[in-house]
Amino acid sequence: RFALDGVPVDASQAQIEGLAQLQTGAGAEVHGTMRDGVLVATEVAVEASEPLEINGRLTDLDPARRRLTLQGWTVQWDASTRFGKIGLAGLRNGRSLTVRGRWQPGAAALQALQITLD
Repeated sequence: RFALDGVPVDASQAQIEGLAQLQTGAGAEVHGTMRDGVLVATEVAVEASEPLEINGRLTDLDPARRRLTLQGWTVQWDASTRFGKIGLAGLRNGRSLTVRGRWQPGAAALQALQITLD
């Protein structure tokens, strides 16, 4: 079970194409019927989300929450985020950065894959 744009989807009996790419933020085309507020899928085609790239000056750095703001975008990082030459210790408000990541709708944030100095 998963949600697509807020709609609960039951894909337990569906033919699924691209299952390995099913993750938060991925696009999907779902065919099925609505039953009691749940889309009961017969077919699901998953499309991997493309990484976004943004650059600008870092503001609102919050290391405790692993978040920062860049060009108005909330960016979060985790243990898998690569930091290039800057390193986590090099993050400071006002620094010019490039962030590659994937949009995470549930978190309303860009999950950083890589953070580098401009």
